[in-house]
Amino acid sequence: TRTMAEAWVIYEDEFLVCIDKPAGLASVVTAGDGGHNAVMAVQRMLAARSAGEQARRGLTTTARRLTPLHPLDRATSGVLLLSKDPAINAAVSKQFTSRRVHSRYVAVLAGDLQAEPAAAAAQ
Repeated sequence: TRTMAEAWVIYEDEFLVCIDKPAGLASVVTAGDGGHNAVMAVQRMLAARSAGEQARRGLTTTARRLTPLHPLDRATSGVLLLSKDPAINAAVSKQFTSRRVHSRYVAVLAGDLQAEPAAAAAQ
């Protein structure tokens, strides 16, 4: 049975996990969230998977700490990039800072959209 966190995974390699974070879920630990946030959910999923693989090989489990590489507000759904390896955090952060990574925001709207009266009068 797939966990909710497994369903969020868009991409994963040995260094990064890219997830589709749902709206309403904090990206990181916040006061009083009881561990119910995207980072902890994915971290628990990876730890459980790792524990199963390690147990099959008779090895000790080692948990990886995930680091979110950019902010995504609780109310916002979208792609959240998480690092599995502290050694690459600086390199990826530098790519964001130097604008080599571009963010694109898309709004999905439903219903009949009408101009505000003031906006319609100005046209």
